[in-house]
Amino acid sequence: MMANSTKYQKFFAEHFQDRWLNFDCFEKYFSETLCSITPESFYREEQKWTDEKNRLLHDQKNLAFKNYRSFVSTAECSYKIRASFDEIETKLDAISLVIPDLQEAMARCLDVTRATTQQRKEINISIAKHPQLLEVLELPQLIDTSIRNNFFDEGLELHNFVLNLSVKYNDIEIIQKIRRDADMCIKNMEEVLLKQLQSQINLTNCLKNVGLLRRIGTYNENQLKTKFLHLRTQWFKASIRNIAKDEAQYYICKMIDCYRVNLFDIITQYRSVFIKDKNNSLIFNAWLHQQIKDFIELLYINLPLCSGTVLDSVIAQSMYFGMSLGRVGADFRGLLVPIFQKNILYMRN
Repeated sequence: MMANSTKYQKFFAEHFQDRWLNFDCFEKYFSETLCSITPESFYREEQKWTDEKNRLLHDQKNLAFKNYRSFVSTAECSYKIRASFDEIETKLDAISLVIPDLQEAMARCLDVTRATTQQRKEINISIAKHPQLLEVLELPQLIDTSIRNNFFDEGLELHNFVLNLSVKYNDIEIIQKIRRDADMCIKNMEEVLLKQLQSQINLTNCLKNVGLLRRIGTYNENQLKTKFLHLRTQWFKASIRNIAKDEAQYYICKMIDCYRVNLFDIITQYRSVFIKDKNNSLIFNAWLHQQIKDFIELLYINLPLCSGTVLDSVIAQSMYFGMSLGRVGADFRGLLVPIFQKNILYMRN
C-alpha cells in the first residue's frame, strides 16, 4: 500500500489524495488508461475530465434548480421530523418517570377489583342462602319464644345448635353475636326456672326444673343442691310469714302444721331430685339442722302466748312433727321436752 502511494505521488505530485485509493476503479484506471496513452492523449484525457467535471456541475445546478421545492420540502420535513423526535423523546422521558406510580396504582386497582369481586361473590351467596341465613338470625328470637311458652327443652336444643355454630364459625362476628343473644335467652330461662323453684311447685315440675338447670350447666352438683335448698326455703319461710298472727293460738298451730307439711315435702323433693345423695350430704344435714333450730326458736317464742287448753294440741302436733322427721333420721322430739316442761311450769306458777 505504501509503495503504490509513493508511485502515485510521483505521478500526480501534490495533486494526489490518499482517499483515491479507496476506489476500486482507480487502480484499474491508472494502470490501463493513464499508463498506456501517449502524451498527446494524456492532455486530451485531462480536457475530457475537465469537461466531465463541468458537465456534472452543470447537471448538479440544473438538478438543484428543477428540484428546489423538493429540496426545501425535504429540509423542512427533516426539521419537523427531528423536532417531533425531540418532542417524543421528551415525552417518553416524562412517561418513564410516571410509569412506577402508574404500576403501583394499577396494583392497588387490581387489589380493589379482587376484593370487590370477592365481596360480590359473597353477596350473591348470601342472597341465594337468604332463607337459611334468616333462620339462623332468628334463632335467639325463637329461643326466647320457646322459653316464654315454657318449651324449655326445645329452647335448650336450639341453644346447643347455636353453640355448635359458634364453635364451627368462631371467626364470624355475626355468629358470635347470635351466640351472645342466645346465651342471654338461656340466662333468662335459668332465672325463670329458679323463680319457679322459689314458688309452690309439685315434684314433677321440680324434677324437670332441676334437670334443665343441670343441662344449662351454670352450677355444679353441690352448688345446685345449695341453690335448690335455698330457694325452697325462701318459699317455705314466706308461707310461714303469711300466717296471720292476730291470735297466738291459731298462729302456733298453723305454724307447726306448715312446718310439718312443707318441710317434709321439701325433703321428699330433695331426695327425688338428688337421688345419688342417699347418705345425706353435709349440705342437706346442715340445712335440716338449721330448719329444726328455726322451728324450735319460733316454738320457744310463741309457746308462752298459748293458753292451757291449746297446749295439749300444740304438744301433740309438735311431737307428731318430730316423729315424722324421724323417717329421714332427724327425730328431734327430745329437744322439745325441755321447752314444754319449762312452759308448763311457768303456767302453773
